[in-house]
Amino acid sequence: MLLIFSIGFRNIRRNMRRSILTVSIIAFGLTSLMFTDAFMSGLKKNMLASQTDVFSGHGQIHHKNYKESFEVENYINDIDSIIKILEKSPLVEAYTPRVFLHGMLSSSYESKPVQVFGLSFSSEMNVSKIKKFITEGEYPKNQDAKVALVGEKLAKSLNIEVGQKIVLTAAQVGSGDLYQDMYKVTGIFEFKNRVFDTSTIFVPISEIQKNFNIVDGAHQVALRFYDIKNSNKPLDEIRKGVENFSSKYEGWEEFLPMLKSIFDLNDNSIFITSTILFIFVFLSIMNTLLMSIFERTYEFGVLKAIGTKEKDIFLMVMSECLSLGFFGVVFGSLLGVSLIYFFSLYGFDYRDLEFGGSTIIEPIYTQFSLKQFTLLPLIIILMSFVSGLYPARFASKLKILDAMKKTF
Repeated sequence: MLLIFSIGFRNIRRNMRRSILTVSIIAFGLTSLMFTDAFMSGLKKNMLASQTDVFSGHGQIHHKNYKESFEVENYINDIDSIIKILEKSPLVEAYTPRVFLHGMLSSSYESKPVQVFGLSFSSEMNVSKIKKFITEGEYPKNQDAKVALVGEKLAKSLNIEVGQKIVLTAAQVGSGDLYQDMYKVTGIFEFKNRVFDTSTIFVPISEIQKNFNIVDGAHQVALRFYDIKNSNKPLDEIRKGVENFSSKYEGWEEFLPMLKSIFDLNDNSIFITSTILFIFVFLSIMNTLLMSIFERTYEFGVLKAIGTKEKDIFLMVMSECLSLGFFGVVFGSLLGVSLIYFFSLYGFDYRDLEFGGSTIIEPIYTQFSLKQFTLLPLIIILMSFVSGLYPARFASKLKILDAMKKTF
């Protein structure tokens, strides 16, 4: 048995050019699959971070009716009870309450409609990265002061600078009466997101709660988990707990359905591309083996004439096939690891590029995963095995007289 495999291994050296070409095709296919998987994993991580880490959070809790109409009257009344539930969960790293309003922002130059976020600036730092994206001024230090952060493009359109006063006009919750409040601009932020940069301001949550009749309430509690994968788990203790207070929990897959759809589409695209590459590798190995068999038809006839069993010829051809697959996997894995490691350090700088509604804010770094070193090489070896079945059976079933007539 060992002798048969040894002969099969040596047979791949009979036509080195063809064998090297076949091994190169296998290696290139595996490298492409490994690198594509690593790049897409990095892209997903980057896009997800651009959405969840910048502002939205890994999970959110709203009033159960808020998402149906986005009416400001649908807010969570008992925030303290919600917080007690979150504090009991070992999965939750941080949380912060938020209040939403729509109003009119006025400067000495012009007025524009805006969306207003009332934030607890101290706890917000543990959930979002607003502070990182401040381009002018500074992050508010005094929670109770009448201060505001303004989007960069909104500030330009209203001719607002750090230190200036702005006036917010909005309808009070419940009564609908208009109320005006003045704030001092302490900072200007740029998220590289059109909605936030052109029409958003952040102000202290206490001011909004007090002046717009949302006392001790919030429209949203944003959560950050130690591991973002936990945000989409059942989380019964959180989901069922907040339901008792007319609220609803959503993981990022629920409040960012478009991003989830993009990820699913990417997975399907990778599957189709991988299938095409696997078929290409399959046909390349089969073609190489068939050409090798046709060149050695007379040789196989001699082997059968001297009493070599069909099983031994079958195993000999299969050993050639598996040898080609093995060397292709080895070289492909080495090249794939080298490329993935290099770009995991230096990455691809696609910053400020908008993809799928999400702006890439950091370089994309390739990500290693277990399947790159287990599943993908295993599939290549399996394809090598399957592609050799027909050529091996063909060689083992050759008739002695027909084979001996072939003298080329």
